Amino acid sequence: MGALGVTLAFLQLRTVTRMPSRSLAPLLPRLQRTKAGDRVMVAALETRADSWEGALARALAGAESEAERVDAASESVSELALRYGARSKWAWSALRLQILGGVLAASLAVAQQDRLGATLALLVAAIAAIIVHMLGRAAADREREQRSDADKLVRLLLPSVHSEERTRASRNSTSRRRPLDRS
Repeated sequence: MGALGVTLAFLQLRTVTRMPSRSLAPLLPRLQRTKAGDRVMVAALETRADSWEGALARALAGAESEAERVDAASESVSELALRYGARSKWAWSALRLQILGGVLAASLAVAQQDRLGATLALLVAAIAAIIVHMLGRAAADREREQRSDADKLVRLLLPSVHSEERTRASRNSTSRRRPLDRS
C-alpha cells in the first residue's frame, strides 16, 4: 500500500512540474526585456514545440486577430487548469489510503495476535504517509509557482488584453464608489 500512495503523490508532482516546463522561468525575464510586438515570435522560437508554453506561443503566432489570440490563450490556460485539477487531490487521496491501509494491516495483524506485525504495519504506513504528505505539499507549492509563471507568460504575450482588463477593473472600482452625501 505504501508504494501505491507514494507513486500517486509522485505522479501529481511530476505532472505539475512538467506543465509548463522548467524552461519557462528563465524565459520570462527575456520576454520582459523584449518589445511587446516581438514577444510571441521570441517565445515561439525559444520554446520546445511539445511544451505547454511552446504550444501557446505557436498558437498565438498563428492567430490572425486579437480575438483569436485571446481564444488561443484562454484554451491553453483552460487546458493547464484541467490538467492540474485532474490530479490535484491525488496526494491527499494517497494519504488517506496510507492511513487506511496501515490501520487495516495492523488490525489484521492484531487479529492474528501478531503484535510485531501490527507495529511494523503502522510504522510502514506512517513513514509512507509522511513521504506522501511531503510530496503533496511540494506539488501544491510547485503548482502555485507554475500557475504564477503561466499567468506572467500570458500577460507578457497578450499585453493589450491585460491593459484592457486593468482599465476595465479600475473603471468598475471607481464607478462603485458613491458620492459623498453633503446634506
